[in-house]
Amino acid sequence: MDDEVPGATSRYREAMTFEDWLAYLAGAPEADFDLLDNMQLQNWLQTVYRENGAATLEWVHKLMFEQRKRLAEDLVRELKPHAESDVGPLEDLSVLVPELPGTDFPSGIVTVGDVAIRGLDPAEAGLEVADGVQTFIADTRYAVWPLCPVHRLGLHPHMRDSRPSWVCSQKSHVVSTIYG
Repeated sequence: MDDEVPGATSRYREAMTFEDWLAYLAGAPEADFDLLDNMQLQNWLQTVYRENGAATLEWVHKLMFEQRKRLAEDLVRELKPHAESDVGPLEDLSVLVPELPGTDFPSGIVTVGDVAIRGLDPAEAGLEVADGVQTFIADTRYAVWPLCPVHRLGLHPHMRDSRPSWVCSQKSHVVSTIYG
């Protein structure tokens, strides 16, 4: 049966349109995601469909896990030097995998600190990783990071102009983008 083969068979892929595949995924009781009004997920699934065809739900869960883990590792690698320049070495800051994909957690669990990474695109995952790094520093170094250079208050990760940004809590002004 096609559902048992990771990636599905070519016959299965050719016979199922993207819309039919989304309906198949949305109707699967074991899916650990909600497609309703989640454009980020739908956009990511469109890429998955283009590259893999109508993949099985099990394969989609594995791809979700791999995407989240890769994004988290890349984003921590980019953000960590900035944090270390302000708070010192963070050797124990890393991406954790408390659960691999399996029965209990079909798409696994990826975390930075205590923050689960659920985003599938760099912007959404970027907010979660920034929050995770910030929480990790607060929990392990008892420090607030980063600080607004004007108000000397902690910044918070928010999406501004479709980019993850550090925003001051005092006046809600953008201090900088988080990445790049």
